[in-house]
Amino acid sequence: AMPSSGSVLRDRYILEVPLGYGGTSVVSRARDLRRAGVGDQAASVAIKLLRAEFRDRPQCIARLRREFHQTQAIAHPNVVRFYDLDCDRGNWFIAMELLDGEPLGRRLRHECPPGLPVAEALRIAAACGDALAYAHDHGVTHGDVKPDNVFITASGEVRMLDFGVAPDPASQLAPAGHAIVDSVMGAATRAYASPEVLSGQAPEPRDDVFGLACMI
Repeated sequence: AMPSSGSVLRDRYILEVPLGYGGTSVVSRARDLRRAGVGDQAASVAIKLLRAEFRDRPQCIARLRREFHQTQAIAHPNVVRFYDLDCDRGNWFIAMELLDGEPLGRRLRHECPPGLPVAEALRIAAACGDALAYAHDHGVTHGDVKPDNVFITASGEVRMLDFGVAPDPASQLAPAGHAIVDSVMGAATRAYASPEVLSGQAPEPRDDVFGLACMI
């Protein structure tokens, strides 16, 4: 059965309440029993768990694993922190930093039509640019830069999310119509994706720059 509130993963993470739903996963607040002695704040984490209908699909598992390894490779103040990747009775999940705040996409919808003050918009854009530049320097391409993949914490910090879209740089892109290409195109967001990505090409750093420009 799909784990729900009160379920315990790996005898360590107690799921508490759902926080949000993505295309293939659900994110819940959880308590890490191994951190419980440190304090309530330290013991609180977020669990990104593949939904039941996707947990048996190798492609979805591969994307979750890729997101974990790519994000761990780029420890940066403006990238969400990942702690653990594991599987419990067929349920794949990531344990990650628990963020208090809201996605930039939601914030922008609240601020529509005037938009954010220029100074704040520039601060957020610069933080995203710093995170992407660091990722590119470490061989990681985001692949789906958009406001809903940027999180603004209650204290105003910026975190970029979801580095699992771009395929492994070591792999070769298959011909158009292949499942890998379909996965990349399906994961990218049309309003922020470059023409090259929409035509089926693998995302590159310049495609992230295109997405960031659209977002700004």
